[in-house]
Amino acid sequence: MRDLKSKQTVLRAGAAKVEITPVMGTQIAGDIGRRRPAEVVLEPLFGKALVLDDGLSNLCFLSLDLLAATKEWCQLIRNSIEERFAIPADRVTVHVTQNHAAPSLGHLMVTETNSLLPEGPEWAWARGGDDAYHPYVVARILEATAMAIEQMEPAHIGIARGIDGRFAFNRRYVMRDGSAAMMPGRCNPDILHMEGPSDPEVGIALITNDKLENLAALLHHTCHPVHGYPMNYISSGWPGAWCDCMEDALGQKCVAMVVNGCCGNVIHD
Repeated sequence: MRDLKSKQTVLRAGAAKVEITPVMGTQIAGDIGRRRPAEVVLEPLFGKALVLDDGLSNLCFLSLDLLAATKEWCQLIRNSIEERFAIPADRVTVHVTQNHAAPSLGHLMVTETNSLLPEGPEWAWARGGDDAYHPYVVARILEATAMAIEQMEPAHIGIARGIDGRFAFNRRYVMRDGSAAMMPGRCNPDILHMEGPSDPEVGIALITNDKLENLAALLHHTCHPVHGYPMNYISSGWPGAWCDCMEDALGQKCVAMVVNGCCGNVIHD
């Protein structure tokens, strides 16, 4: 048995990103019962990987500019990373930003066994995902993981937090008649109070190397990226814009990754 107390540990980190922008015609997710083929790209979508290893254990964090990812596809990614890179599947986190101007990874609306959906390829979009897109995303995120591992070097982590409540708000309100309304309009006299809170905390974990070069930044905020809903364009929304700004500020070697908080009813102002 190894004497863990006597073993000197050095944190090593590597990060990488790859583009996962879909081809035109791919179903954009984030809607119910609406055909939304992608027609134009406003900003590219990315899949990003961060790998950490202290010599005793390792982990992999993935951030995808997508609406959602089903358990089936997340487990496939985890198992593939364990098989190829010896990172245990239970140490692989697959995170999506819940971006409503992007596809999903997997079918969200209709399962394989649902018999109510009419037959024929013209109804494939109604399942919520796109079968041609799913394996492409998996292959690309495995590429990003391999790149991150190749670039690993001794690293240090610093964390900080701040408060900014100007950007997001809870979109559900309790009305004077006791009902709940979603975005009932500014200065509506029938609003009693918001149904629930928002989360104004902004957090960052910055990973640097021995030269104090920034390798990666984990960015946390709680807000629902619904800028593109229900349009037919691809956009990375506020998470993509935030990452672009942070990478410009921290250096192009840095891979910025958004960790979106619990945001179902918290959206941008």
